[in-house]
Parts: sequence; C-alpha cells; structure tokens
Amino acid sequence: MSNADALSRTEIILEAALAVFSRYGFKRASMADIAAEAQLSRPLLYLSFQNKADVFVASARRFARMCSDAGEAAWPEEVSAREGLPALALAQHLPVWRLLQGSPHGAELVEAGGGMLAQLHGEAEARLTAFLASRLPQGHDPDMPGMISAALHGIKGAAASEADFVAHVQALARLLPTHR
Repeated sequence: MSNADALSRTEIILEAALAVFSRYGFKRASMADIAAEAQLSRPLLYLSFQNKADVFVASARRFARMCSDAGEAAWPEEVSAREGLPALALAQHLPVWRLLQGSPHGAELVEAGGGMLAQLHGEAEARLTAFLASRLPQGHDPDMPGMISAALHGIKGAAASEADFVAHVQALARLLPTHR
C-alpha cells in the first residue's frame, strides 16, 4: 500500500469518526461503529489506530486544523479587524459550534475531550492568538489577541442559536478598529 493510500484511508477514518462521535458520543461510540461508517474492516482500522481514544484525538486534531485553516483563509491580510474577525469566526468557530450544538452528545464530547485534548486546545489557542496578533493594527495592546480569542470561546459557549452566534461576533467586531 502506498503512502497516498494510507493517507486517504486515514482521512476516511477520521471523517467517519467525527460523524460517529457526533452521533453516539465518546462513551457509546465503538471502533466497530467507526469501521462501519468508514466502510473498512475492524482489522484495517486497527492498523491505523490502536484504540478509540487515539481515533478521537486524531479526528479532533484534523477538525481543529481544518477550522483554523478556514478561519485564516477567510481573513486576508489587507482586510481590517472589524471586517476580518467576523469572517474568521464564521469560518473557524461556527463549524465547532454547529458540531457541538448539532449533536445530542456535544457536552459529553467536550467533557471527554477535556483531558485527551488539552494539548490540542493549547496548540489551537496559540495558533489563533498568533494569527490575531498578525492581523490586528500595529501598536495594538499585546493582550488583545488573547482577549479576542477568549471572547470567541465565550461566544461559542453562550450562543443559543446560530443567529445569536453571528450577532455576538458582529458586536465583538464593532469594538475593533476599521483600519488596518
């Protein structure tokens, strides 16, 4: 099997795992469920991942990377913070909100991920904070990127609907300068 085949199989597994964990939660999901969703045999799944926790972390890492990539792509360098922040939030944070709100197991996934995903969360926070620092106007308060990141996480946790999420992000963005 080539590296491309293995990568493709891994991507298929991780996409399937995201659907399975969303559908059943971490506790009820099984390697058999993931293999069935990926249309692979369990032995083939075990060639790629040792256990459900490994699949969970890898799936969350892939999802976080995809969301971060989308958020950064949505905020070009020449765009002001007032315009760019909502674009980043809708591309990066709204998919996470949708996943957690769309699953009856959203709270369980966050709880299960707490310990397993601590390092991943730290890496994602560092990436977001560095990106925000690169997009905010020169001379911004050095604490501002971290405060914006914290505000986005608060919005994600507090928004009762997608419309609330969008409205809160837009309100946050109005606090930012209109110039680059």
